[in-house]
Amino acid sequence: MRNKKGAIELSMTTIIVIVIGVALLSFGLFFVNKIRIGVLDLSDATFEDAQKQLSEGLSDVTKFLTISPDSVSIQPDGDRSVKVVVLNLEERDVKVKLVTTPIKDDKLRCLFYDTKESESLEYPLTSGAKTPVIPLLVQDLNGGIRATGCRVVVSGGQTSESQGTLLVRVDK
Repeated sequence: MRNKKGAIELSMTTIIVIVIGVALLSFGLFFVNKIRIGVLDLSDATFEDAQKQLSEGLSDVTKFLTISPDSVSIQPDGDRSVKVVVLNLEERDVKVKLVTTPIKDDKLRCLFYDTKESESLEYPLTSGAKTPVIPLLVQDLNGGIRATGCRVVVSGGQTSESQGTLLVRVDK
């Protein structure tokens, strides 16, 4: 006569292994799905934030000189760029050129990206036209924690509102 007890024990072991395996698979799938949803939410938020930063303040330019954003925070020995746009509000065509200087701060560098200098290229503007976005790079030369800024002056256009200021906060 055969010993049927071993066959029953094998079946019980197999059933327990299958139940534990299904439970682990379910928990694993739940965990992976939760991570996937988190990553999708994070990437959607990141792309939305990037789109907002690209279009922020530049789609509705109504002033002669627009600096967006008009204040930034950087770390010591760090850098950051902002967008500068000039809108020709005159009835005539003009050629504009921008010049930037740090405001009483020899440990701050302000440069236009188009020339890598403190003076931009010259941009001819028809009436009602605006320049392409001109990135302005602000770089701290390890001057410590402080509040400082860059002055941007536009030459060649209207006389009022021909300058603007970018406020810079250097902190950790």
